[in-house]
Amino acid sequence: MNLLGAEAGGGVLFRRATPETGGFDVLASDAVAKGHRFVARLTDEWRSGVNRFDRPGEALRGAFLGGVLVAAGGLNADP
Repeated sequence: MNLLGAEAGGGVLFRRATPETGGFDVLASDAVAKGHRFVARLTDEWRSGVNRFDRPGEALRGAFLGGVLVAAGGLNADP
């Protein structure tokens, strides 16, 4: 899904992303350096299989700018 003019190369591209997509480790390092572990936890839980965002209604998406992952967010079903 392209939003904000991504097709023209000037905007953000939002699409499915996983820690295997690349860029998550950089986001996690930056966040940890600022005192936040949420991206590292998301990455750890993905890799261990604890949270794969694969149940109905769940999603993990990344925001890419110039082909670089600049943000990520996930939605889990409420148990």
